Amino acid sequence: MKRPGSFRLMATALVFSWIFTLTPTSLWAADLEISLIPDFDQIGSQIETIQVYKDINGERLMFGIYDTGASVISISADDQAAFSLLGVPEVPILVHDGAIAEGIGGGLIGDVSNPGIIMADGLHAFTIDLDNFDFSIDTSHALQVPNIQACVGTVGGSAALPSITGTPIHSTGMAAKIDLLGYQLDFGDGLIINIPDMSFVTPGTPDAVLPGTGLTPTPVRIPLQLLGENNYTNPGDSVTSLPNPVQNSITLRQGDNHDGTYAANFSNKTLLFDTGAQMSIISTALAAGLGFDLNAPTITIDVQGAAGNAVTVPGFTLDALELPRDDDGNGLIDGKLKLTQVPIFVLDLGVDGLDGILGMNLWNTAVGMLYDPSDPNNAYVNLTFSDDPNRGLDPEEIEALTLLSQVFPAFGGALRNKDLIKIPDITSSTEVPEPSTWILLVIGVTGLLFHHVRGRRL
Repeated sequence: MKRPGSFRLMATALVFSWIFTLTPTSLWAADLEISLIPDFDQIGSQIETIQVYKDINGERLMFGIYDTGASVISISADDQAAFSLLGVPEVPILVHDGAIAEGIGGGLIGDVSNPGIIMADGLHAFTIDLDNFDFSIDTSHALQVPNIQACVGTVGGSAALPSITGTPIHSTGMAAKIDLLGYQLDFGDGLIINIPDMSFVTPGTPDAVLPGTGLTPTPVRIPLQLLGENNYTNPGDSVTSLPNPVQNSITLRQGDNHDGTYAANFSNKTLLFDTGAQMSIISTALAAGLGFDLNAPTITIDVQGAAGNAVTVPGFTLDALELPRDDDGNGLIDGKLKLTQVPIFVLDLGVDGLDGILGMNLWNTAVGMLYDPSDPNNAYVNLTFSDDPNRGLDPEEIEALTLLSQVFPAFGGALRNKDLIKIPDITSSTEVPEPSTWILLVIGVTGLLFHHVRGRRL
């Protein structure tokens, strides 16, 4: 089986990576175990943002991706060109070809922008009226971060680079609160899709509290460490860069003996917590140690990096991935979050000390997420999970939704949950939306995500 996909990674100062069926086996306790369905949960949802570059010449507005795996703010070559077409001044450049990095499929060269204010907000700022083919955007409540030097894509050096809301958006100490079901796209005729929405909140305030669920009355808190430089106060002629979050005490297990033991166990592995990655990754060395035969993968996927070249990567099912929990935030480990039957792909990222990526497919039935890199004790991510993490799907519904996700992978996890996507007349594996429904969905994808689809070839 081979499906189109996308992924990007840039090392050192520029790290880009893009690209549920969760069944609880224990209720709220020190350990929480959640099982995924390998054929169903290979990709997850990305988190779209409204992003603005602002200076004395005005505002340049674009859609972006909230990406904790990106250490910079980026503006795509497509968006830069669109500003000119719309009669808006282009983002001014401080250093041409000043942003250089290696990525998947080759090198990437971009421009460094003049310092400007970056504004960002979630999709709640975007209102679309499909009946009249109209939309509006309200940036009055967007977070504003001054003195950001962004990476601006160029046609010759980084044409595939999308616009990304990376970690410098946290320069002023705000946390990102994500409602993974929060934004509703209503295409009419019964077609409704819920995708992630987000906002930036002040840590420690009521706004930064995730509502609990029956499965997780209080959030699961995963401690994180920050990797990379912070040059916000003095970027010089470079792009503004902030560290990326990693978890460095992850355990991976393979070869379940069904008695609580495994044939292969690797602990203290470091994986990047990456909201921009739709799938999860481990290195070839780690995959070989776990016993995966790279010449006989369960699945392969074509991955396109920011350099624009595609590579084919193998995929497997990992028996267990365990993350430490510090639910009270006191710096002591309280237990673990254990994910089982984890779809995982194998690719060397080219970053020293990084064994892989925690992608969004791991959180497909999480309903809430709070990422706070500014906590004085430890950066962390809080997660709450659905009361019905297996979603009550029967085999026919899984097959129908899997078909949709192959056609529209940009919606990721939303297409893996019948409660998040309401499509008329999908009741068996032989039934798909009628043509008018497909047309409505295509209109929505084109109108909302067209520049991302071109940039990343999802």
